[in-house]
Amino acid sequence: MLIFILIQGCLSGKAVTNPYQSLIIEDQPLERVQTKVNLYESIPVFSYGYVKQILEQQYSINQSACSLTLSQPIFSSGNWTYLIETEDDLLIDLIRQDEQALILSQKGTVYVYDFKIQSIEQKKITDIESYGEYQYGSYDPFNQVTYLVYERKIIYFKKIDTILTIDNTIQNIILVYFVKGYLYIITENKIIAFTQKENGDLSYYGPVLTLEGIKDVVLGGEKGNQLYVLYNEGVKVYDITNPISIIFNDKLGLIPFTKGYKLDQSNDDTLIVLEEKRNGRTHAVDASINLDTGTWFFVSGRQFPYKIIDVDLADDIAIFQGAETHNVLFYSIYSVLNRHIQDAFQLYIPNTVAMDFYEPQYGEKDLESHWYKGQIKTFLFGITDEWFFIKPWQVTTPTMMCFSDDPKDVGKVIKFNYTVNTTNCTQKETKTYDQNLVICRFHTEYTITFTHDEQEQINTLYYLIIGLGLALMLVIAIFCFIYHKKKNFYLQMIAKMNRLKTDALQTLPSTKDHQQLNIEES
Repeated sequence: MLIFILIQGCLSGKAVTNPYQSLIIEDQPLERVQTKVNLYESIPVFSYGYVKQILEQQYSINQSACSLTLSQPIFSSGNWTYLIETEDDLLIDLIRQDEQALILSQKGTVYVYDFKIQSIEQKKITDIESYGEYQYGSYDPFNQVTYLVYERKIIYFKKIDTILTIDNTIQNIILVYFVKGYLYIITENKIIAFTQKENGDLSYYGPVLTLEGIKDVVLGGEKGNQLYVLYNEGVKVYDITNPISIIFNDKLGLIPFTKGYKLDQSNDDTLIVLEEKRNGRTHAVDASINLDTGTWFFVSGRQFPYKIIDVDLADDIAIFQGAETHNVLFYSIYSVLNRHIQDAFQLYIPNTVAMDFYEPQYGEKDLESHWYKGQIKTFLFGITDEWFFIKPWQVTTPTMMCFSDDPKDVGKVIKFNYTVNTTNCTQKETKTYDQNLVICRFHTEYTITFTHDEQEQINTLYYLIIGLGLALMLVIAIFCFIYHKKKNFYLQMIAKMNRLKTDALQTLPSTKDHQQLNIEES
């Protein structure tokens, strides 16, 4: 039997007490941009690439010939699409599978949604009643196997058409994860291992580690080799690269939190813990960590007036899921620098079971201005107990718009300077324990020329003449139609009058008959 060793070490993590004293400003090379703007058109003369955190932005202009609007990072979203509606069944879990999402119902119906082709297929798990109550679901991205843990069975499959099962007696499951041929199930007080073959087949191995008082667990690391464990007293991080030697990160030590009940991490440098407060409120604490140097500090905190059930971190955006009201916002926003960032974007979705983001897709580079278009497009999706919903999501970043409708502005040259300080830039030269403390300052000089070229004027006149010609032809056609209609009406009336006159004359006696009648009477 393998021997699993937990190396605890001492709690020697280093808390950074005054992190903001270490702010470093890196001036980026000056960017000069020349562009043309047509009259009557509103175009972004500046569109900075996707940013999580704008600390400060300024601009100066030497003329007022155009109107400039300086915008801030905002969330925008499209309409909801509801793809599944259950009547006599309940949706109970949502599992992300690379480019797909698996939705599981209480009665064993499985819906698989494909994000790329935006299609959905439906399958059925048989004998689901004999498996007992559903506990947890997980997806192994290395072997592309899905695991569904029920009260009496663990079922697993690569394709839903071929399902394998193994008996299960494990209860109160917090997390299921996979490392180097092992499947691990974490409960409130232990880690239980299963050996795993390449085809996904499982064999029960047994308990490998006891960890008392576990509140929540998440995975980190590029290959899922970092284990973040939330206890009553705070968070500890373990290296699980070697499945026979689980090593406590004694450099980082214990990161203290009070009454924490949920956590998530992003890129092994950000940690958010939900703390329970009085009257059902939630305090979300954002911490910056460095696993290599063992340093950490608290970035900011946010109060919610209601209970937050779960938190999920994408690369830059966090979902704080409530019972009905959910908040979507940028995270790792330093409290002393947070002057220009908008508040949370709120969503109201009752009876939510789970929510997640589909991976962002960056826009193409704008070759004219040499800046990346300021958008990231993604999908926010999730389930209630009756619906599977998906929503296109878009983050719009700072943009300066230029517009003029005065012909006198044609040929005028407008110059302005733009400066922005941000924590998000292409490359940072300075290395420190937290790269978000390195501020990138961009300087851009813009030269704008208003144009209304001859070809465009010719095209405008050409379309105007064509429009007037068509309008004249329409008027003539209407006139001719009315004329012919009235002419036909008059001709019909004349013909009718002539018929009446002819009929009247035919009914009168002739003159000869009238004279003969008079002679006889006499």
